[in-house]
Amino acid sequence: MPVFLPSPCPSVSRPPASGLLRTVPPFSRPLLLSVAMEMLVKRGVEEDESVHSFVSRRLGKEMMMMMMKMMMMFYLSVIPRCTNVLLIFVDRHENCNHGSMRVTRSVPCLPVCVQLADIAVDSLCRGVFAGDCRKLSVRPTPAVPPGPLAQRSVTESWAQWSLSRGVESLPECIAEFLQRSGRAELRREAAVQHISPSASGWTISLEDGVLSADHIISALPAKALASILPPSCHPLIQLLQDISTVTVAVVNLEYEGSILPVSGFGHLLPSSEDQALLGVVYDSVPFPQHDRIQISESTLLTLGHGRVLQVMMGGAWFHEVFGPPDTVTEECLLARATEAVHCHLGVSSAPSWSRVTLQRDCIPQYYPGHFRKVESMRRFIRENNLSLSLIGASYDGVSVNDVIFNGRTAVEQLLGTG
Repeated sequence: MPVFLPSPCPSVSRPPASGLLRTVPPFSRPLLLSVAMEMLVKRGVEEDESVHSFVSRRLGKEMMMMMMKMMMMFYLSVIPRCTNVLLIFVDRHENCNHGSMRVTRSVPCLPVCVQLADIAVDSLCRGVFAGDCRKLSVRPTPAVPPGPLAQRSVTESWAQWSLSRGVESLPECIAEFLQRSGRAELRREAAVQHISPSASGWTISLEDGVLSADHIISALPAKALASILPPSCHPLIQLLQDISTVTVAVVNLEYEGSILPVSGFGHLLPSSEDQALLGVVYDSVPFPQHDRIQISESTLLTLGHGRVLQVMMGGAWFHEVFGPPDTVTEECLLARATEAVHCHLGVSSAPSWSRVTLQRDCIPQYYPGHFRKVESMRRFIRENNLSLSLIGASYDGVSVNDVIFNGRTAVEQLLGTG
């Protein structure tokens, strides 16, 4: 599905399909020239680097501003100039300073699907097209055998997938499975107030009681974990508190009939056009089966499908545009979202249904130096013999895929099978 780029007018335009060999606005030179010149760029000398600096240096500022910046703002709600390049391209920083890249699980819309593991090449392009990442891998990653559904997705070349009852049904089914298995005790609606080391591991103080644990695998956001650790973990608390987060407003809108003038995944906007808006996803295009069918009660005839859009706003600019999350109203966010749909897509009708969700502190920000901080956290845990594993989006990747993979890896290491 194509991702639409903004045009100079307040409407949506397709990415220039013919811009590979000739100059097509908004670019000032053919895209192939930018790619070819990348192979002539010298390796970087900095130990750590922001995404803005890395992409601008290797592919040019136009590619950074028109392509990468919008994708990062939308998928990660981050400012590229302040974001560690390792979040997007590499698991660790062995090769980042040399200019080679590994495409990882973090950003699903990157134009490369393969993963290249720490390859010893001096060009992004040569790294991408070098071939099978398993042949180039210097540091092997844990093998995860694909299940039948994953194999089917490869065979059928799935670009996207969803669940009939929404993605939330995934953790709901996992919780139901654990309860039926009898091998796990789930405590819900009982916030952790404090944890402290004990002779057997940890003492966990909840709102409704106290638990003992041999080992804690924490998926809490970094600052939430910092708030429940004991004073003896002060160095770890400071490191956890240094990880910032941003707030994102998600507005779901349903319109009657076919209102989209274009077809595709959605469109993104650079902050130079509208700092409030990250992008709009056309949910009904990839997953029309999620649309609500409209039926006339008098005739029992299907009148058509409602079209669902998802407007994403805020991110790194939320406070600047909307103010503190506690003071912004749903009416304000809804009005801004419907205005964007009207301006960009020409939809003049009012939505027949809407829902505003404010995701507070939902996406961690990986500033340059982030992974060194995470290594310092784990070093403190090892040196103090704390039975604690750090997982979740605050440490090793913000995507759902990263979180699942890192959670599995932590359990395998704990069991001695990883």
